[in-house]
Amino acid sequence: MNLWIRTQYGAGILKCEKLYIQVLNGEFHILNENEFTLGIYETKGKALEVLDEIQEKINDIYKDYLMACMKEKGTYEVIAWRDFTYEMPEE
Repeated sequence: MNLWIRTQYGAGILKCEKLYIQVLNGEFHILNENEFTLGIYETKGKALEVLDEIQEKINDIYKDYLMACMKEKGTYEVIAWRDFTYEMPEE
């Protein structure tokens, strides 16, 4: 899977394999596998909402792509996954 995420203030777009929340200086950071901060939120609830949005985006894309492959090929075999981007909200 190729998950591309734009950082919270638009400074970069990073390919991410894993995401997690870590508390730093009382703020909730969403980090990737290289410990790069993608977004900072005031509450754990807001950080979790953002992760939920990312999860929904992943699920929707997988579902749409799988359905297109099945329709085109008449099979359940998926040949390849496509790249996509998610933009981190500012707040």
